[in-house]
Amino acid sequence: MSFSSVAEVLEGLVALAVYYQAFKFYRLSGEKALLHVSASFLALGVGLLAHGLSLGAVLLVLAGPVRALIKLALLISEVMALALFGCEAFAYGYLAYFYAKPSQEEAAEGLLFPLVLRETPEKPPRPEALIRFIRYHPLLECVVLALLVYLTYKTISNFLSSRDANPFLIGFAFLFLTAAHACFMLSYFLATFYFTAHVLQLLAFVCVFIVLLRVVSA
Repeated sequence: MSFSSVAEVLEGLVALAVYYQAFKFYRLSGEKALLHVSASFLALGVGLLAHGLSLGAVLLVLAGPVRALIKLALLISEVMALALFGCEAFAYGYLAYFYAKPSQEEAAEGLLFPLVLRETPEKPPRPEALIRFIRYHPLLECVVLALLVYLTYKTISNFLSSRDANPFLIGFAFLFLTAAHACFMLSYFLATFYFTAHVLQLLAFVCVFIVLLRVVSA
C-alpha cells in the first residue's frame, strides 16, 4: 500500500503538470482540443492525488494505536477507490467523446484490510487479497479499459496517417495506459502486475507531458 500511495501521488502530480501546460497553451492559442486535454488530466490528477493521499492516511490509521478507527479507514479506502474510478471514467470518456466526433478528430491529433483483521499474525494475507481494497471493482476496471482501447485505436490511427512525432507519443501514451489498466486487472491474480501498472501509467503521463512541451516550444 505504501508503494501505491507514493506512486499515485507522483502520477497525480505529473497529470496535474499536464493539465497546467495544456490549459496555459489553450489560453494562448484558443485551441479547444487543449481545453479537452486539460479538463481530462485535471480529473485524472485530482483523482490519483486524492486516492494516493487517502491511502497514506489509511496506512497511518492502521499503524496507529486507535483500533476503533480501522473500520472507518476501510470505508474511506473503498469510497476513494470509487472516486478514482469516477475521475478516470470521466477523463477517458470525455476524451473518447471528442475523438468520436469527426469535427474534433484532427484537433485531437495535436495533441489489506478485513483480511488483516481476520488473519492471525502467523498467516498474513496474500498481496493479491489486498488489491481489491486499493483498486475499484474489476468490472468497473473493464469500463475504463474499454474506453482506453478505443482511445488507443484512434490515436494509433492518427499516427499511422500523419507519421509525426507528436501523434506517435500520444499513441504510445494511450497504449501504455491500456496496458497499465490491463495490469491492474491482472493484479487481482498476481500482485506483481500492480507495480508494472503504475510504472506504465507514469510513463504514459510523461509521454503526454513531453508532447505538450514540444507544442509549447514549437
